[in-house]
Amino acid sequence: MAILKRYLRINDQEAEEGYKDVITGLDRKPHASLAGLRNVQRLMKLRNPAVEKVKVEELVDDRFMKKLDESGFIDQMYAKYGVK
Repeated sequence: MAILKRYLRINDQEAEEGYKDVITGLDRKPHASLAGLRNVQRLMKLRNPAVEKVKVEELVDDRFMKKLDESGFIDQMYAKYGVK
């Protein structure tokens, strides 16, 4: 919290609220979202039609995250730091 407060120049309550928003707003297990990438692609092709040719499936290599998840590492980190 001290780092958030220092660099964002916010008080204790604002730091706590921001931290809670981030914790509850992010995916618990940060796997890449092909649907999300397709959405970004859809928006980008409005400016550059060539973007449509990009295969978003080829942009993501989720093997590392899957390995961490399957090993239980992600759940262990949440447990270690008391995040439910």
